[in-house]
Amino acid sequence: MDKPRFARTSGPAKTNHTDGGDLSTRPAIVAAEYDDVDEIKRVVLAKLALDLGKDASVATDRDWFVAAALTIRDRIVHRWLAVDRASHAQGRKRVYYLSLEFLIGRLFADVLCNLGWTEIFHAALGDLGVDLNRLRAAEPDAALGHGGLGRLAACFMESMATLGIPAYGYGIRYDHGLFRQVIRDGWQQEYPEEWLSFGNPWEFARPEVIYDIHFGGWVEMTISPTGVKRSIWHSSETLEQSHMTSRSWDGAADT
Repeated sequence: MDKPRFARTSGPAKTNHTDGGDLSTRPAIVAAEYDDVDEIKRVVLAKLALDLGKDASVATDRDWFVAAALTIRDRIVHRWLAVDRASHAQGRKRVYYLSLEFLIGRLFADVLCNLGWTEIFHAALGDLGVDLNRLRAAEPDAALGHGGLGRLAACFMESMATLGIPAYGYGIRYDHGLFRQVIRDGWQQEYPEEWLSFGNPWEFARPEVIYDIHFGGWVEMTISPTGVKRSIWHSSETLEQSHMTSRSWDGAADT
């Protein structure tokens, strides 16, 4: 695999979609031999203009965050696809982890840390007059869980990524399924959770993949010609749900 154009230190990059193959014992990202700050600045500015349609003079912290996140994602996706192909070619078994929650937290700072890119991005963004800490704060916390179950699921995904075990995490991509909690004067107040209001740069939409989701209905008991009893579910309502793949490289759920 080609080396990424920038990095300072090597280390295992954690991915929510973890594949091994002959690459499972290697770090997911190999450190570059040089620090190409100018290249990072060029790509971030290109993302800002071409993906967001913004000029640097009017870009908000959210705009800079998305541009930086897409820059990071582009540097990883080729390796992810290569490892995915290797896993399929070798016929490796995979783990499919199902959970109602994946408490993954904010991914921007975690991904930079896992890949050893924090310092170089800090320098590159600083040259553009952008504070890395402000970009961290601009990323909303993914409202995919808020309890021990969700954190445990995320830890399992991170562990499998570290060990190079091919795995997928399947969950629910909540839009407003969870609420935002605020404590005022000792009382809980609930507000709508709007973490997806401005999109999520870590996701890949798969609108061509549609699943039927069934609700309600009744169960029919039948007996086969051989005398075997069978229960057949007849749903009363069916909804179509598209597929969204989250490639966060830090133990996020494939939802």
